[in-house]
Amino acid sequence: MTDGAAQAVFRGLIVCGGDPPPPWLLAEEEARADLVVYTDGAACGEAIQGRRIDVVIGDMDSIATPVPGVRIVDCGPHSVQENSDSEKAVLHVISAAAESGLEGPNHVIVRMLGADGGRIDHTLANVLLSARYAASADVRLVGGGWELWAVEGRRELGLGVGTAVSLLPLAVGVHITTYGLRWPLDEVVEPGSRGLSNEVVVSNASIDVAGGPVIVVALTTGQAS
Repeated sequence: MTDGAAQAVFRGLIVCGGDPPPPWLLAEEEARADLVVYTDGAACGEAIQGRRIDVVIGDMDSIATPVPGVRIVDCGPHSVQENSDSEKAVLHVISAAAESGLEGPNHVIVRMLGADGGRIDHTLANVLLSARYAASADVRLVGGGWELWAVEGRRELGLGVGTAVSLLPLAVGVHITTYGLRWPLDEVVEPGSRGLSNEVVVSNASIDVAGGPVIVVALTTGQAS
């Protein structure tokens, strides 16, 4: 957690049970995180050997044996639950940040690895989590060479020049205004392919979104595994 003159930020890393992230990416995110949370589906097998795990959360329907020395948050059987293990993990990070006195997307960063792949419905639900909790935290799904997050209002993208970026509205009638992209937008962009495959041309590129959330997908440069 940063302090002093820098803006205080709480960083939570969530590892989900989708496609395993590249080892280099997992190690990089572990090193930066204040809290590392695994869903129970991710906290099993040889892949977790030597990994940092602070909390395992979920209904414990996927984990075969307890992880020694790790806090377990058992949310009860699946039949009595109303959200996914990934959503429970997001809420856990937001709550932990609040206990540290930090709230909101400028102070709470949630990075979700392994949130894609496997079941398509789970992947789509994880994408929607970035929009649902956008007012509480900067929730981003991250993979080897890409990341996505939801934006409403005016936000700088924080992406390097040359980064490929797509803007995908989640609702009908969303107005998008862009600054610093190769192909400018200042119009209503309906759900579909209109916002695909743009490119950052200035370091302070930004978007202004009105009428509903937009998913930003950035194709970043990933390190070779």
